[in-house]
Amino acid sequence: MAENYKTFLKHLVAHPTEDLIKCYGKISKEVYYNENGKMQKCVEYKYQYNNSDKYGLCIFTPSFPLDIYFGLFTHIAQESFRTFVPVSKRTVIYQGSQEEAKVQMEYFSYSENGYLKEQVMVKNNGDSLITWNLYGNYSTSSGFQILPTDRKLYLGTSHGRKILKSYNFSYRPLEVLSGWRQYFNVLARELQLDENYKPIERIDYNYYDKYGNILEKVENNSKHTVFLWSHYGQNPRARIENATYQEVSSVLGCKLEDLSALTVYTPILDNDFRIKLPCARVFTYWCNQRNSITTSTAPNGQSTYYTYDKRGRLIQTYQLNEEGRMEILQLNNYHIVNE
Repeated sequence: MAENYKTFLKHLVAHPTEDLIKCYGKISKEVYYNENGKMQKCVEYKYQYNNSDKYGLCIFTPSFPLDIYFGLFTHIAQESFRTFVPVSKRTVIYQGSQEEAKVQMEYFSYSENGYLKEQVMVKNNGDSLITWNLYGNYSTSSGFQILPTDRKLYLGTSHGRKILKSYNFSYRPLEVLSGWRQYFNVLARELQLDENYKPIERIDYNYYDKYGNILEKVENNSKHTVFLWSHYGQNPRARIENATYQEVSSVLGCKLEDLSALTVYTPILDNDFRIKLPCARVFTYWCNQRNSITTSTAPNGQSTYYTYDKRGRLIQTYQLNEEGRMEILQLNNYHIVNE
């Protein structure tokens, strides 16, 4: 028994990362069907290792229970920095017969640090839609964050690349709740620019709770959207359009940050709220113990329900018609190797 365990440890040292990242699972194929069971779309992914030649040295010393007696050994091993990332995506959309199927290819490339650098979507006419990403290094009290700062969309042709539009992201520090004072950078503003780099859309993220959740965003200095949370910021409770942070806070009689710490599911919004803010469009959410949304209700009162399997994966999305009968909107089946 001890000798087998020692052999296992030697193998582990020889292959220290073989292969933890695959244990978390990768999607190889997605297949979508209509209500008649006919295939509508098929998506296939291909993966490969990134940064296979990069590693750090580590010292491996096994720890044994006291009742196992044999010689201890220590090794200097290589801890690989490689990641298993998607490099291509093939989408087939069936519009009629198999001959009428539309095939779309996407390719992904990464920076030396493993962040998505470029995504290329090949169009049927040979042109391509290219998304290019740039990242920045932001220092925090706990180390650093790598965050996207710019995103550009190009049309790729035989004559080169033509800019279509671009995005710029800026950040600000936010003090988050922890055992000591810590600051992390959160999104403060998003700008969309046209092909001449002229701003055409702006989104400001004005308020966050102490858990890092957005409380209010403002589009083009006019359209306000407020978000409410609970259970220490883990569960979304409501999305309120056409109302400001100050208006919602005034009607509820408290700071919206305080609602994020609630741990019981009591109704936050009532009819009085809708009377005082008649122009507001209110979407509400209820979650289960795993913080997954089980019910969402639109401003017109229509509710959508979500069910999950034991692993927390979405299985079914449905609504109830006027007769109370279930109308299934989406069914998900999972076929996982070795599950």
